[in-house]
Amino acid sequence: MSKLKIVYVNSPARTGKDTFCDMCQEHIKCKTVSTVDYIKEISRREFDWDGVKDDRGRELLASLRYAAGKYNMGPIVRMGHIIKDSQDLDVLFIMVREFSEMDRMQQMYGGETLSVNRKVSICETEQKFLDEFPDDYKFDHIIQNRGSIEMLVINSEEWCNNLN
Repeated sequence: MSKLKIVYVNSPARTGKDTFCDMCQEHIKCKTVSTVDYIKEISRREFDWDGVKDDRGRELLASLRYAAGKYNMGPIVRMGHIIKDSQDLDVLFIMVREFSEMDRMQQMYGGETLSVNRKVSICETEQKFLDEFPDDYKFDHIIQNRGSIEMLVINSEEWCNNLN
């Protein structure tokens, strides 16, 4: 491939998003980043966050994330810099939780959307996300993760082989 493809990834926790993106590294030159990576860095450095996503940790991350977004569209602008520095890749996977941000970045930077589908037992903290997950959102790519890890390996290889 010669041109960077930007892929915004959005799915509930434990569906296999990270695993899928990691498996793609076997077939293409790619990298995975998240809109909250730098918020986590700031939380560790400035607030001594221990990396635990308990109620207290999630509140810290959410508060900083909200402030950065309101102040200057921080996560969206940050991704623009990462995109600019990733032109040597085939694919840049961007993990993004908020649909409005995913749509905004797609308008600003182009790219496609991807969801990994897997039936998982949902913990209480994920229920809010699922309640906000629109049933009618039209993803460009949907990866079915309904079998073994071997099936996900096959799905990732097929997806990479079908890149334009």
